[in-house]
Amino acid sequence: AIVATLEVAHQISETGHPNRLSANLDAALHHLVSTSDLPLRLSGVGCFRGVSLQPDDRYDVGGLEVAALVEHVRLAGAVVQPAPSGVQLIPSLVYEQDDLEELIDCLEVGLDHWTQELES
Repeated sequence: AIVATLEVAHQISETGHPNRLSANLDAALHHLVSTSDLPLRLSGVGCFRGVSLQPDDRYDVGGLEVAALVEHVRLAGAVVQPAPSGVQLIPSLVYEQDDLEELIDCLEVGLDHWTQELES
């Protein structure tokens, strides 16, 4: 199974798809940061990206808050992992543009629900 997975990854890589996916993810995340009311920052490279909240007067993001954020994003439909002060996105190399848009939409919904929970 490992050899088959590596062969598929190599075939996908030869098409340039990972580079397009990475560029599209980067553009979508920068748009999210520029339009959000939250103090978001980005980290990582390629398809391994983190979205975190910068501490400010409104939000102090510790372990419990990260766990709640991860849960809200997962409930919205995206697979994310905890990261310092936020979440880590690892989209599949077989994602198409629609999948990427759905990932960002789920992230936005999760952030909105998380913010509402903190403010209530």
